[in-house]
Amino acid sequence: MALVVLSVVEQRLDAVRAVLAGSDVMEVAAGFGVHRSTVHRWVGRYLTEQCADGRSLWETGRD
Repeated sequence: MALVVLSVVEQRLDAVRAVLAGSDVMEVAAGFGVHRSTVHRWVGRYLTEQCADGRSLWETGRD
């Protein structure tokens, strides 16, 4: 079995897709090791920005 390394953006998109597919936010957050409010923020950004490649969705504002 091959090890697949996902970028941060890909991981976040996977979390968003899981929630939009009906998974519980708390379970998704636990699976990705983040707080539920973080997952809610990602979903909100995804739904409002709808960027095709997802790259602009994950700006943190940190340098």
